[in-house]
Amino acid sequence: VIGALVDRALIMPRFRRPPALGRARFRWRRRDDSTSAASGQAPAVNDFLRDFNMVVIRLARGGANKRPFYNIVVTDSRMRRDGRFIERLGFYNPMAAGGEQALRVALDRITYWSGVGAQLSPTVKRLVGQAQKQTAPAAA
Repeated sequence: VIGALVDRALIMPRFRRPPALGRARFRWRRRDDSTSAASGQAPAVNDFLRDFNMVVIRLARGGANKRPFYNIVVTDSRMRRDGRFIERLGFYNPMAAGGEQALRVALDRITYWSGVGAQLSPTVKRLVGQAQKQTAPAAA
């Protein structure tokens, strides 16, 4: 009996669930484009949305409770608000007091990303306008 228990433990540890009881996992499967084109069917809406990657420039919140601090980031539109991002372009500190800098934006990078198709959120668009007004008198 003990030998059978040892052999069973070596084959399948007790902490591991058998595959039949495991959670089923959903995986996207890419349809072969040649078959859908040959049959004359239009691609499904889900296939279109899955392959569509829209890049956006938006705010990612940081800071503590009642003390907001926002990073201006370039990210995929499907990512969470404070999740993974491609590049950090600046920050916005609405609670800045005294000599602290409230807004810093890399305008050259904003121009680059908007040139390659990134969409600015309404708040970021407003902040970029403020940053341009701040730099215009300094340059003149």
